[in-house]
Amino acid sequence: MTSDTARIEALEKRAAADSREIERLQAVEAIRRLHFTYGYLMDKWLFDDIVDLFSETATLYFMNGVFKGREGARRLYGFSNGLRGPQEGFLSEHILAQEVIHVSEDVTRAWGRFRCFLQIGVHESRRAEFPAHFAGQFWEAGIHENEYTREDGEWKIKVFNYRITFQCNYEGGWAHAPITPLIVISGAAAWAGRIARRAAAMAARIHHALSLSSSRDRAANWER
Repeated sequence: MTSDTARIEALEKRAAADSREIERLQAVEAIRRLHFTYGYLMDKWLFDDIVDLFSETATLYFMNGVFKGREGARRLYGFSNGLRGPQEGFLSEHILAQEVIHVSEDVTRAWGRFRCFLQIGVHESRRAEFPAHFAGQFWEAGIHENEYTREDGEWKIKVFNYRITFQCNYEGGWAHAPITPLIVISGAAAWAGRIARRAAAMAARIHHALSLSSSRDRAANWER
């Protein structure tokens, strides 16, 4: 009887351990699928759907910027100007691989490291339809080091931390990659123009306010 009890207890412990391991493996697969879904939605320009992958309290680190919560994610991915779905003439392919995923003992948090290799390009037949500052084609490599959380049974991205390791033109390759990422170089002129326009608009408003103030002063002097 004693041996039977010991055997049952051992089987129960083994079953409990197997159950925990299955739950952990299911979490690893769910996180892998979550991250691959992110890459798919990026490639297909489904940016509104990307926002739903993040926790309400998420923090996103990208290009020296910090974005808080889903509203921050919406600002980060709000660059499509209303475009949605695959864009003809635009190549965007995220290759996500070499994942290393760790799950907490209570299976409520996880950490994942993924490598990213990205192909970006605009076909010459469609070049005029894209912003002039957009780099025509380039490779990009980077590393995701993210944190995930389980909310109401569903895994979400808690911390999004993507670091670009290099960007380079197709022709030159990594050996001739610039120190500053191409999307920064190519976008600099556009950003400079945008800043200049904002500064000009601000100067115009200040000039208008000063003109109104001066007019009121002259009117007051006439009344005296």
